[in-house]
Amino acid sequence: MRKIALQQMAFQAVWLACALGGAAGRAWPGVLAATAFIAIHLATAQSRIREIVLVATGIALGWTLDLVLVPGSLVTYPGSPIAFGASPGWMLALWGAFALTVPVSFAWLRNRLLLAAGVGGIGGVVAYSAGAAMGSLAVGATAGWVVIAFGWALAMPALIIVSKLDTRASSEVEGGRFLV
Repeated sequence: MRKIALQQMAFQAVWLACALGGAAGRAWPGVLAATAFIAIHLATAQSRIREIVLVATGIALGWTLDLVLVPGSLVTYPGSPIAFGASPGWMLALWGAFALTVPVSFAWLRNRLLLAAGVGGIGGVVAYSAGAAMGSLAVGATAGWVVIAFGWALAMPALIIVSKLDTRASSEVEGGRFLV
C-alpha cells in the first residue's frame, strides 16, 4: 500500500509539472520530471526490460492518440511546440511515466480488462479535463471527448497486457508466458 501511495504522489508531481509546463509553453519541466520518475522506477525495477517496453508502449499509444486528435483539431496544445508530428514533448513524457504506474497502482485491474477499459475511458477524460482547465490543452468539440474516451478505453487494457508480459530470456521461461 505504501508503494502505491508513493508512486501516485510522485506521478501526480510529474502530471503537475507536465500540465503547468505545457500551459506555460515549456516542455522541459514535464520532460525533466517524467525522466526522473522513469529513471528512479527503472533503477528499482525487477524487470527493466519489461518496464522499458511499457514506457515505449505508453509513448507510442499517446502519440497514436494524438495523431488522431491533433490533425483534426479535436485537441490543441496552445503554446506547446508539437514533436514528431502530433504531440508536445511533455505529453509524450507524461504517457511514458503513466505507463509505469500500471503494474503497481492499477494492479487491481490486472485480470479485469473490461473494467480497465471503463476506468481508462473515464480517467482519460478526467485527466484531459483537468489539463484543459489548467490551460495546457484545449478540446475543440464533443467529438474530441469521445475520441479521448475511446482512445483511453483501448490504451489502459493495452498497458495492462504489456505489464503482464514476461520478458525474461527464453532459456528461463518456456513459451514467453504471461506473469501470474
